[in-house]
Amino acid sequence: MRRCAVRRLSLGILGLASGVSLSTLACPDFLNTEMRKLASTEVINFCEAYGDKPLLIVNTASNCGYTHQLAGLEQVHQRYQSDGLVVLGFSSDDFSGRR
Repeated sequence: MRRCAVRRLSLGILGLASGVSLSTLACPDFLNTEMRKLASTEVINFCEAYGDKPLLIVNTASNCGYTHQLAGLEQVHQRYQSDGLVVLGFSSDDFSGRR
């Protein structure tokens, strides 16, 4: 089941990666923002950092029932990072107060 989910996710990523590069377009609204890195004072401008890369944006929590999915996300990252894919995780406390 887990392997099947990773395969489906991988196929979806391949579809995204084959699309038009964002660098040929104006910065889309969802990237037109800045955020501070977790446990850091460094601020990242998403258009500058990720505007020309395919993104997989994930809402994560490290202490919940979905933690097992992080291993699959790491596999996706390792497999496709050389193709430019960025797996971008956001910590969330929307999972019953867990981060």
